[in-house]
Amino acid sequence: KAQAADVYYALAKLKSSQALDSECSEDYDAAVECYDQGLKLRRQVMSLDDVELAPMLFDYASLLCNKRKYDDAMPLLEEALRIQKAKMGLKDACVAHTLLRMAEVNVFKKKFDASL
Repeated sequence: KAQAADVYYALAKLKSSQALDSECSEDYDAAVECYDQGLKLRRQVMSLDDVELAPMLFDYASLLCNKRKYDDAMPLLEEALRIQKAKMGLKDACVAHTLLRMAEVNVFKKKFDASL
């Protein structure tokens, strides 16, 4: 299952890149499906606090943000941040990137107080 999750993650990243380049809804839908399947498998074989979940969560949320699906992206970012803070500490660059993405989501949603 872990190897299958890795394959889904790799395919999701490929389809995400293709979707952003071509703005093709089929590539976007395929990327979403791959992220969903990959996350499902990873959650079955890993601890929910496993640091390897965070990049997939962040990347999936980024795809959703690019499609303006901010309400779907925020829970993924929150989960990634929780893992990153617990496993890497507040000074890690990944934490900063996730906080920045969360602030961007709040700005796009016009939740300016939450962005501070």
